Amino acid sequence: MAYSQPYPGYGQSPHPHSPFGFGSMMQPPWATELLSEIMCIKDKMKSIDRIEQTLNSIAAKVSDLETKVKDIDCKVQHTETCAQFRGSKLDENSEGLSNINSKIKQINKSCTHLEEQYRALQALEKKTEAKLLDLETKSMRNNLVVYGVPEATSVETEDCTKVIADIVQTLFEIREDIKLDFAYRPANRGSVNGNRPRPIIVGFQCSKDRDRIRAASF
Repeated sequence: MAYSQPYPGYGQSPHPHSPFGFGSMMQPPWATELLSEIMCIKDKMKSIDRIEQTLNSIAAKVSDLETKVKDIDCKVQHTETCAQFRGSKLDENSEGLSNINSKIKQINKSCTHLEEQYRALQALEKKTEAKLLDLETKSMRNNLVVYGVPEATSVETEDCTKVIADIVQTLFEIREDIKLDFAYRPANRGSVNGNRPRPIIVGFQCSKDRDRIRAASF
């Protein structure tokens, strides 16, 4: 049964001869309280809808955060894997560098030893050169070069020792026996045209004999 009003007689004026004796029809208190409760329920339903929407939004954000956290976990695992790989490579490189440093130290020791040997050889070479120079100086002290002595026509028949002995006795008038170690002419001829005789290099056993012959030649 349908009513045009919420309740029969609601909002209508009572019949003038109504037994209730009211001049006008009033809304009963229970209806007012019921309407108030209904309105309150509607407000609460709206609040629940808003809360539900908020919860749904929070759930979506939580889901998005979970996805991002999973992505971050994957990236962290990848980073840890890369870090472990790099750490192993660094360990290998450190070991390689340690081996290289050891080899460098060995090479440095070898170089130091070689430098010491080289210095020792240099010192020995200097001593040897000094000894050779001293021997050459001593040997040249007893030598004398005689120029202007005519050469024999045949080299095989020339005796330079006899020629010097004759010069000492005849030219310098030294009658004592002069002892010679050697007397010879250089292998090369003195001049291009061959007119200039080659000198005679004379080695004396005694430096005093050399000095006497040298003094007599002036």
